[in-house]
Order: sequence, then structure tokens, then C-alpha cells
Amino acid sequence: MNRLTCLTLTVIVIPLLFVPICADCQMVVCSRTMPERTCDRFAIPIENELQRLGAPSGWKWVVLDAKDWRHASRMFEAAGQTGTAFTVRDLNTVFLNGEYLQTLRPQLPTRTLAHELGHIVCRCGSEMVANEVASELLAGYIGDTQTARAKPAAPTRTGD
Repeated sequence: MNRLTCLTLTVIVIPLLFVPICADCQMVVCSRTMPERTCDRFAIPIENELQRLGAPSGWKWVVLDAKDWRHASRMFEAAGQTGTAFTVRDLNTVFLNGEYLQTLRPQLPTRTLAHELGHIVCRCGSEMVANEVASELLAGYIGDTQTARAKPAAPTRTGD
């Protein structure tokens, strides 16, 4: 399913933002007050990076402007705990701070994305476990919706 199709699906309203629901694709959307051009600068590269990291489908990744970030942080009790991103497992949603992303340009927030994927993979709120999973993902491991498992080692050649 392409990005445009995902964005035209059913919309649920969370105060200050609109989040399309898409079960068949990796979706990155932005708060409604963020200009579309700015959103596309973030959304497309993040979608590509999430695919590369093996992110499971059915999750929404929402890039928030400063005002919406403050609101969402308070609403989901993440205020003061993070300035980059947080995961709300009950909503299958990861919120990303657009101001933080802006400071990284042109780099991608790969470590942050991998960390949030760690929470998704372990289905837990543990920062330590999320960091361990992120390290595995970044080291070339494959993450699926249940566990992070190592890629099979290349066969070794024995003597002739």
C-alpha cells in the first residue's frame, strides 16, 4: 500500500493532531499544523529507514511540531522524560519531536528509531531492554514483531 493510500484511510482524532490508521503499511504522519513540505522532509526518509530496520506494519509514527510535542508529552505522561521520541503501545503509535529531528538534518534519527522499535519488539517500557534491542538492530540484526534474532552466519569454508 503506498503512502498516499495510507494517508487517505480512516482518521482518528487525538487533540491537536490527526492520525490516519493503516494496518498494511509503515506510516509516518505529521501534526496537522506542520506544513506539508516540512512533513515530507521528515516522513519519507523516516519511512525508508524504518523499512530498512525491519519495523513491523500497523504502527503510526507521528512527527510533532513544538506545540503538539508539549501537548502529547503531557497527555501521555512523557513530559520531562524524553526530548526525542516516545512510544504509546496501546495506540500502536510512536511520537517523534520535530524540533529534535530538525537539529539532526541531514542525518536521520536512526538510533532513536531503533530505540523506539526496541520498545515495540520487546513489548515493554524498559529503557534498558529497548537499548539492547536497538543495539542488535543497528548491528545488523533483524527485528520482527516478536523478537530480535540474529541473521544466520555466513557458511565457513573448510579445507580443500
